[in-house]
Amino acid sequence: MKKFSADECIGRVIEDCRVERRLMCGPTSAVYAAQQQQPRRLVALTLFLLPEALSDAVYQQFRIRFLHAAANLLPLSHPCVLPVYNYGEWEGWPYLITPYKTEGSLATLIKQQVSFSPPRILSLLEQVVEGLEYAHRRGQVHGILTPANVLRNNEESFQVAGFGLRQILERRGILPYTQPSDNFSTLSDTPLCVPKYLAPEYRQGQAAQIRSDVYSLGVMLVELYCGQFLANTLTASEILDLLQQQKEWSLPTSLQKIVMQALAEDPEKRFPRVHDLLTAYAEYVKSNETQVQARQFDDQLNSLVWSSSADRPIQDLHDHQRSEAAPNVLSFVKRWSIPSFSSFPLSLPEIKSNVASMRQPGSKSRRQVTALLAGGLVTGIVGVGGFNLIQRLTTVKPGATIKATNEIGQTTQALNSEQTFLDTRVADHRQRLLIHLPNGNFVAYKQGCTHSGVLVNYDPKTHLLVCPAHGAIFDPAQNGRVIQGPATTPLPQVAIQVNGAGIITLH
Repeated sequence: MKKFSADECIGRVIEDCRVERRLMCGPTSAVYAAQQQQPRRLVALTLFLLPEALSDAVYQQFRIRFLHAAANLLPLSHPCVLPVYNYGEWEGWPYLITPYKTEGSLATLIKQQVSFSPPRILSLLEQVVEGLEYAHRRGQVHGILTPANVLRNNEESFQVAGFGLRQILERRGILPYTQPSDNFSTLSDTPLCVPKYLAPEYRQGQAAQIRSDVYSLGVMLVELYCGQFLANTLTASEILDLLQQQKEWSLPTSLQKIVMQALAEDPEKRFPRVHDLLTAYAEYVKSNETQVQARQFDDQLNSLVWSSSADRPIQDLHDHQRSEAAPNVLSFVKRWSIPSFSSFPLSLPEIKSNVASMRQPGSKSRRQVTALLAGGLVTGIVGVGGFNLIQRLTTVKPGATIKATNEIGQTTQALNSEQTFLDTRVADHRQRLLIHLPNGNFVAYKQGCTHSGVLVNYDPKTHLLVCPAHGAIFDPAQNGRVIQGPATTPLPQVAIQVNGAGIITLH
């Protein structure tokens, strides 16, 4: 092959794209910003390079493989997959044309030490998994998935890039095997990607499979949760040892079990599909939210200012539980009741029954009983004095606010769009969706898929709600009706109303 000059194509027209400037040049490719003429848009043009020393026969093998792989990429069309606009050859150099992205990648965010909460990680994983599942159903395994090829569209929107690059660039199948690293090297003898993301079976020379993408996603999950990169050359066993031995990489027990399954050396012991990993993580987040909510409830109740004593009722209840004797229910109720109440929302027998059951096998948990007691106390406060009294009796933490409103949106929301909200009347802390339908109507739904509980997303192109885990589809214009399984139950609607000022509230 002729010698490649990185700036040779600048100013030239390749297909209908005028090459404007070079973005990067490496051993395997050179990437340029180009202006496409029809349609008029800024694109990225990637030229694939081979070492000059390779024979013409090797080049022809590479060329045939490129044309086959690129042809399979062209039909991929999904909001969570970076599209390939076109492909071809320019003066002997194969090229791909893709969107030009300037917002960076998931790797950029991790480098910046951006904080990822478990729910935010879930939202991100939902998009990555949606893109991977779409490609997997069409026979495309990524094989070299890393944070660097999860590209940002905007603040919270991502696309998976790099499908087909493994097949195009890998050494295996063209050059002979000489050492173990050849299994995951390019024709230029550079790694296909950072080795830690490569599944063990692929490193050992086996073909990449769907469970290989599960492995890569598991490594990314660890890095997102911990907010930092693992060392580049770590193997599966080394990563798992790190999680168990070093505090900065420690994970909650339930999450560690998920990661251990995703990173299993034997692919047969991993999650079969990426959506199975997503579902497991979604369950972890849901469980974690419930525990956090319970702790917040205790904190909020303990912050109430009680006129009868400086002590706190929840701590007092805990002290009762630690006692060998059964709780003195009458004493507890008298101590924490407010003198001006003429009645208590729970009858004494009800309270006594609930508290006494704490020590019984199979009984309600401590948090359930605490909630019953506290629910009675708080209901009594609101019942006597409304919001004025509860505001006088509540100590608000610095910076906190009390929002006594059911407002969830306004009619100025863009047509054919969604926005999320929380229903403060219920305690599940799960997102709801407010959708402005193309016909101008507003509807609201619980966002958890009725099959898996994973958050569904509104697709403005189809006007449907889609679950990224198992592909269930719901129609928001028809009361959340199931359009495609595996879900069998419609999405639960949330009642809303619109007032004359264009304010949308819960009904």
